[in-house]
Amino acid sequence: MNGDYLRVASTRGTIIHLYRDGTLLAAVPIDRNNLAWSDKTDRALHPLAMIEFVTSALLFFQTVLADLVVPPPEVFIELDLAHMQHNAQPVQLPAGGITGNYGFWGPRGDAPNSNWHTHLTVPMQAFDPPSAAYLLIREVYAWFGHTEEDIPYTEGAGDDRKISITAIQGMG
Repeated sequence: MNGDYLRVASTRGTIIHLYRDGTLLAAVPIDRNNLAWSDKTDRALHPLAMIEFVTSALLFFQTVLADLVVPPPEVFIELDLAHMQHNAQPVQLPAGGITGNYGFWGPRGDAPNSNWHTHLTVPMQAFDPPSAAYLLIREVYAWFGHTEEDIPYTEGAGDDRKISITAIQGMG
């Protein structure tokens, strides 16, 4: 776009911008074609889709960082959730992951308000996409009223906990 950034936009609403300085912006709607469970309400955030999107974006960003001539000393990551009300009802996030073909492990938590923001700063040499993704997802789950134990598709414990690429790939 005018030599300032690359833009990828899908017909389903996902937009990705990659700027010359390495800034990456990715936006995706919560609907049945993207991050929502395929239901008629478009307000049930799908845990696997959300976790996979955040992790994939950070894995892609790692590739971008490796291509920079002068890498930054720190990686600054932001996650924003907006419009978390659908037809005057809150978007919901279920605890746990998919069981069988149709459901989730646990109860659903409601988005407490319409918009939310978190950020994370990681030293460049310590940037690990699955670990950073876990830290961001942990904040999302807390915002929806869930505990860390409710987060699916993870491995490790304590400070070493991260999103499990193997668990995501195992969902087929």
